[in-house]
Amino acid sequence: MGQFGQLYLRKPISQTRYMKHFPKLALLFFLSTFLFSCQDHLGVPTEGGKRVRLKRFYVSTVMVPSRAYNSYYDFFYDELGRMNSIPHFTIDKNGTPVMDEHTILYYDSKGRVERERTDGMESRSTRYGYDSLNRVENIWINIDGSTGVSGFHFLYDGQGLPWERLFYALNANGDSTTISRERYNFDVNGNLESLVQKYSSNVSPPFTRTTTYQYDDKPNPWLQIPAHIFRTSAFSYSRNNAISFATQEVYSPPTAPYSFSHQFNNKYNNGLLEETEFDQQYALKILYETY
Repeated sequence: MGQFGQLYLRKPISQTRYMKHFPKLALLFFLSTFLFSCQDHLGVPTEGGKRVRLKRFYVSTVMVPSRAYNSYYDFFYDELGRMNSIPHFTIDKNGTPVMDEHTILYYDSKGRVERERTDGMESRSTRYGYDSLNRVENIWINIDGSTGVSGFHFLYDGQGLPWERLFYALNANGDSTTISRERYNFDVNGNLESLVQKYSSNVSPPFTRTTTYQYDDKPNPWLQIPAHIFRTSAFSYSRNNAISFATQEVYSPPTAPYSFSHQFNNKYNNGLLEETEFDQQYALKILYETY
């Protein structure tokens, strides 16, 4: 899935590499999602009494002097209304869409995503494990040809919101290495207020990243997407859409802290997110369908 499918299996990035790749990573953070409940945050009535759901979103990485949408995701649903197919297309220099990756979702008898299969630039298989309350507890990812597995383990608070997430790697012998540990703090509106990420393994020097967020009052459309490539970002844990975030990184041994902040310009139609710009560098355009 192009640049958006690359982050979740990568090792944490040094400050130099992080600066170089930050715009792409930050846009991925914005796109990603994680479905913590069965609530349909886009299921609001239209004037015709129907509901709406995601159909496509375009991605532009060319903003100045003119915008050019150069890739997009499509979303397809089964007869029960469950998202089951997500192809990704890159628009070539002739303006022709070329599918370069495709994810198929499989559901169990309880209607939960059980596994995924992705074929394309980075073919992989993904499995899910759930706790007794049907919340995702583990995600295991195996890239074709690799001998190890990467995974996420989730812990929840008494309100059912994520409290901690571990990102780890398992080698062929089953030995586990924790790559990052993340702690979450939510506000009274169910939006992620702050995120603390600690990177120690496979990172030199180790560092702690603290991010704070600001939101509008509109529903977050990415909560509809169950595929794991959209499940690994703090932005989409929230009920509403982010309008800005600020991050500071502190290194060990101590050096001068590194900080940055970014803004989103969100545009709405009938209360639904229709278009957003990221620091006037990147843009998304979202299409919906009624059902």
